[in-house]
Amino acid sequence: MFIRLQKSPTSKRIQVHLVEGYRNEKGQPRQRILKNYGELSELSAQDPNILEKLKAEAGRLTRQHKESRVMLEVDTLRARNEGEHTLNYGHFFLESIYRGLRIPSFFRKELKKKDFSYDLDAIMRLLVFSRVLMPDSKQATFEAKDRFFCDFTFEKHDVYRALGVLAELCDELQLHMHKRISQVYGREARLVFYDVTNYYFETDLGDGFREKGMSKEHRQDPVVQMGLLIDAKGIPITFRLFSGNTHDSRTLIPVLKELKTKYGLARIVIVADKGLNSGANLGYMENNSDGYIVSQKVRGSVAPEILRQITDPDGYNWNDNGKFAYKSFLRTVSHEKGKKTEEKVVCFWSSAHAARESHKRGDLLPAVEDMLRHPGKYEAANKYGRKRYVKEMLTTPEGEAAGKRLSFDEERYQADAALDGYYCILTSEKEMDDLTIIEHYHGLSRIEESFRVIKSELEGRPVYVWTQSHIKAHFLICFIALTLVRLIQMRSNYTISAKALAKALNSAQCTPLEKGIFVVDETDTAYKAIETAFGVSLTNRYAPIELIKAYRRQIMANS
Repeated sequence: MFIRLQKSPTSKRIQVHLVEGYRNEKGQPRQRILKNYGELSELSAQDPNILEKLKAEAGRLTRQHKESRVMLEVDTLRARNEGEHTLNYGHFFLESIYRGLRIPSFFRKELKKKDFSYDLDAIMRLLVFSRVLMPDSKQATFEAKDRFFCDFTFEKHDVYRALGVLAELCDELQLHMHKRISQVYGREARLVFYDVTNYYFETDLGDGFREKGMSKEHRQDPVVQMGLLIDAKGIPITFRLFSGNTHDSRTLIPVLKELKTKYGLARIVIVADKGLNSGANLGYMENNSDGYIVSQKVRGSVAPEILRQITDPDGYNWNDNGKFAYKSFLRTVSHEKGKKTEEKVVCFWSSAHAARESHKRGDLLPAVEDMLRHPGKYEAANKYGRKRYVKEMLTTPEGEAAGKRLSFDEERYQADAALDGYYCILTSEKEMDDLTIIEHYHGLSRIEESFRVIKSELEGRPVYVWTQSHIKAHFLICFIALTLVRLIQMRSNYTISAKALAKALNSAQCTPLEKGIFVVDETDTAYKAIETAFGVSLTNRYAPIELIKAYRRQIMANS
């Protein structure tokens, strides 16, 4: 290994790299950058002797690498010995972020007050790492605990005992993580995104917490509501759970009250979807000197001045290709009775969104025609979707009384079609320019993607635990897992999706042979990108346990 100085082809800046020579699978000599230390002038300004120190460090790493090499005759075609299995070492990166958030020290501090006979931190690490890499039930996770390159020595009953304690510590642990993220990564919390989703349970019975509500998956099972706040970087801030029959709009104020008091945030601007757009919520934010950017529906019961502005072609600013347009206006509103305020309304249109809505509505027409032919299907349907375009006729065209007849509501269909592609946003931020407001609103996709990650990649649903405290612990585990994934993604400049990240960390497997030697599986390109982000590399096909442990220490040191 050696230090290379590389001058930028477009400027006089010189970058300092740690470089390693190696041979590829064809035996050809190659070089690769293991670490970028930064720009030479900036490093020298901090330490005039930096180059000599870095060269000495490169020499030390080279000697360490050579000392780790051993000669061993290995039969690579032999069958595995009984009980021999692969071990995952990709969790080192998760552990690095986990320890960087000082979660173990949080547990040590909190557990001084309690009498414990098991390692709560080790249980949390197993549950969180498994939730990212190989999500499963708590029992299955425990039974597969030996798949990691570390020892977990607790018993299965300890896991279920720990869930109750984790529920007790849930809110304080989230606050601890927020403070640590603010210190290490810089929390960007002037603009926060909030949304609500729900998670179902495969049972027919409600219990006051798991209750039937408006399921996002249109299921009839009881659900719980989860409200999630993330910052402008997409890093989770906190979550709260509500009973399944709680309306989305009634979850925001309880979360904000706690957020402002416990988390010590100054003025924030909440970005939320139309489900959170209520007079009570907007009035609450105004009274607390906070701001809002919320979407407003464009169909149904819409304020006349908004509908008039949306459909009036005058005043729109168009982009060069004619596929996007926007405009805004101010209006006076009363979110609270007797109190008037001024807010900004931003209207915009997108050709891509118009095409999607038009296609979706076209798909409804055959279903509408099927309803007209089979009235029983009309009676069984809810008031949304296809039923919207069917109207009941209680008189004949001549005005005579008649039995109920169904007909296609073409007037409503055409009125809705005229609004295809339009969005509307309400905001307290009157001085913010329109395009910035639209950009912030589009940031809601980050929180929607976070919910998708919890539900899909982390398999947060269906929920297989039943008591309220165990349910809370389950979502705390999912929350921490999501946070670790997001921080690794941020470290990698968001070039790796959550799904690809989990797959990459799973690809890091090694199998014990003999004499403390492991055969190391080939990892994928995403894993190598993670290694680059952390400034580490493990290229040995066969590695002694000391080398793997040194690799782990380096990842921990670079967190």
